[in-house]
Amino acid sequence: MPEVTSVHLKKYTDMRKITAIIVAFLMSLAVIAEDLVITPLWEFSVQSANLGTAVDDVKNGIAVSPDGANLYLSTRTADASQVAIYNASTGIRSGYLPGLAGFASNYGGDVAVDGNGAIYASNVIISASALKVARWASPAATPELFISTTAHTGSGTNRVGYGMDVRVDQAGDGFLIMHKNGTADFLIWLIDNNVPVSQDPTILTASLESGIAITDSYARISIIDDNSFWFDGNVTRPQLVTITKNGTAINSAPTALSYTTLAFRSDVNAGVGGAAEFMLEENRYLVFAANNHGTTFTEGHMARFQKLLATGVTVDGEVLATFPAAGLGKTTDASHFVEPAVYVNGTDAYIYVLGGFNGIAAYKVSAPGISTSTSGTSVSSMLRRTASGIAIELNKESLVEIFSVTGATVVSTRTSGIFTHDLNTGMYIVRVNGKAAKFIK
Repeated sequence: MPEVTSVHLKKYTDMRKITAIIVAFLMSLAVIAEDLVITPLWEFSVQSANLGTAVDDVKNGIAVSPDGANLYLSTRTADASQVAIYNASTGIRSGYLPGLAGFASNYGGDVAVDGNGAIYASNVIISASALKVARWASPAATPELFISTTAHTGSGTNRVGYGMDVRVDQAGDGFLIMHKNGTADFLIWLIDNNVPVSQDPTILTASLESGIAITDSYARISIIDDNSFWFDGNVTRPQLVTITKNGTAINSAPTALSYTTLAFRSDVNAGVGGAAEFMLEENRYLVFAANNHGTTFTEGHMARFQKLLATGVTVDGEVLATFPAAGLGKTTDASHFVEPAVYVNGTDAYIYVLGGFNGIAAYKVSAPGISTSTSGTSVSSMLRRTASGIAIELNKESLVEIFSVTGATVVSTRTSGIFTHDLNTGMYIVRVNGKAAKFIK
C-alpha cells in the first residue's frame, strides 16, 4: 500500500475544496447566454400550478424598490389591500401599503417607484371621472392623493391609467407619464420638490420617426432617463420615445415627443405590451412582452430578453432567454400585458416579469462573464476576458490556478504582473492565492 504523505493529503484537501466551489457555482447556474449567466430565482404562476393567493395581486402592474428589497404589485381591490408588498428574494407577499380611502384600481392601473423610494399607484378612468394617482413617501407612510384631475381628455374608449412611470431625482424634481388608449397622446405631469407643478397634465401627441403609428391600448411605460422611455401596448412592438424639452433640467417643460418602433419579428406577438431597458457592464438590454393568452405561441404570458445596439431600437444578436421558458400561463388577460421590472446591482441584474392574471417570476442575470463566489469578490476584479482567453491582473506574486467545471486543472502557476492564458469557450473556476471566482469565456 503506498504511503500517504502530507503532500497527498494537501492535494486531496485542495481537490475537495475546489470541488465544493464548483458544486456551489453549478447549483445556481441555469443558462449561459453569450457572456451572461441567467439563473431562475422563483416563479408563482398558472403554468407552474402554484399561483395561490398571488392571483389577486397580478392583475395591474409591478415595480421594484430602489434597493431591490421589495416588489410592489397594484391590485384591483380597495383601501387596505390596494398595493401588495412582496419580498423580492422569495416572491412571497409580506403585506400591503397603508390604504387610501376613496382610491381603487378596480378597472386596472399601474404602480411605479421613484429614485427616492416613493411609491405611486394609478387608477384607470373609463369616463370623464377623475383620474387619480396615490403616493406613499415610503412603504410605511400615510398615503396622499398626489394627482386628481378631470382634465385628462380620456373616455370609456380612450382610457387613461393602464401604464404609468415616474422619474424623480434626490431634490424631489422630475415627471410622471401616462398614455391615452387608442391614441398617440401622452399625459405628462411635472414634479417640483415632490409636488405636482399642476394637477392637470401637459398632453402631447407623439410624432412617428420610424416604424408604426401608435394606436395601442393597455400600454406599459418604462422610463429610461430624463429624456426617453419605452412604450408598448396591444397593437405593435415596443417603441422608444424621445422627449424634447425647453431646458436641461429633469422637470423642464416637454415640448415634443417622437418615437421609433422595434423591427418586425416573427417571435413576438404584437398584441401584448410591456418593455423595460437596463444597462449592465456598459451594454444595453431589453426585456419585452412576447405573448399574452393567445395561440400565437405555445407559451403564454412570457417575455423575450435581448441585447440592444449602443443606440436606437436595433437588437444585437439572438434572443438570450425567454422569461419564463414555458410562459406564466394562458388564462385570459383582457389588459394584454407582461410587465417587466428590473433592479441592477453592480454586475447583476434582477428581472421580475408579471403576466396579467397569470403570475410572476424572477431571474438573476450576471454579466459579463464573471460571477463571484462569496469569497471571491477581490478575485473577480482582477479578471479580464481577452479574444483568446483570460487575463489576470496581479499586484504581487501569486499562485494562479484555473480549473474546468469537472475539477480538472487547466493551469497552475506562480506568477506576477498580467498573466494571460488561452481558454476554450465555457465556464471555469479561477483561484488566486486560495480565493476563487467563476469565469466564463
